[in-house]
Amino acid sequence: SSRTPYSSPEDLQSNSWVEIASLIYFFPLNYMRNLKVFQEAERLRFLQGLDNIIEFGSGFGPSSWALKNVEQKRGPNSLSSAVQNFYWIESSPLAPLYASFYAKEFSSTPIVADSYHDIDFSNSDFKKTLAVFSYSLTELKTFPDWAEKCEAILILEPSTQDDGRRLQSLRPTLTEKGFSLWGPCMHEKECPLLKHSQRDWCHDRLLLQRPEWLERIESHLAWENKSLTFSYLLARKTPPVWKGKSFSHQARVIGDTLFEKGKTRQLLCKDDQRQFFAWLNKEGAAPELPRGSLVHWGKDEIKSNEIRPKSEMHLIEQPDIDA
Repeated sequence: SSRTPYSSPEDLQSNSWVEIASLIYFFPLNYMRNLKVFQEAERLRFLQGLDNIIEFGSGFGPSSWALKNVEQKRGPNSLSSAVQNFYWIESSPLAPLYASFYAKEFSSTPIVADSYHDIDFSNSDFKKTLAVFSYSLTELKTFPDWAEKCEAILILEPSTQDDGRRLQSLRPTLTEKGFSLWGPCMHEKECPLLKHSQRDWCHDRLLLQRPEWLERIESHLAWENKSLTFSYLLARKTPPVWKGKSFSHQARVIGDTLFEKGKTRQLLCKDDQRQFFAWLNKEGAAPELPRGSLVHWGKDEIKSNEIRPKSEMHLIEQPDIDA
């Protein structure tokens, strides 16, 4: 192997500031993005029955760290078991050092490989495997053949217009390859933002309560992150319980609150139509609905592309096919 046998954090001192910045600043931010997506995957029951994770372009392994965090906080009634095997595909010569950090925290060492072809996998393994692409799929020209064999796919991309719309355009590719969409989509119809807009794209937002150490770091930078945005897709060969269902009173909130003259609006997604929740100011204050949340409501009034709820709105963990 061409890798250098690094063994401790001090070994980073001989490397570039880019590597150090990646460890102490960008890794925590990527970890928090991954954690938000894995928490949503857990709520949707997306992680059940998965024994292996392949993290492509893993770097420091933010997806593996986030998954471990979610596993450790599962309640006694959880139907998901802990992932047994972690595989990191990473070409950096520092990859063994990254894996050693993870091993010290969780007493489990990821298997590091330069490429997928270095992993000894059987067909039965693929049926219990999650492939994760965290800020790495855009490095590839085409969707990798080996990922098509996996049971589950998690893709996390930057929340830019180009990356977000490119990710949305991947939805039909996944369904053609036998995957069912689990999130953030509640349907497999054409994406309403691609169908009805030339500029909109789907992305989520995580509001941060920054620790003091992060504020100190950002005091030396030309920017600060009071929130983190990202785009993601969850897909599995096993379909979700709500596959093929239509929801008249359930939706995913995919927009920030918009304060307009006489009303408040938020972009939503529940099928292939571009629609908004709307609340008239004269009827009282609009509810605070976190971007990315699933919601359920009762009575409503439809006006053009607006759904005007006339009853209390509730946050839900996953689409309810009985509601």
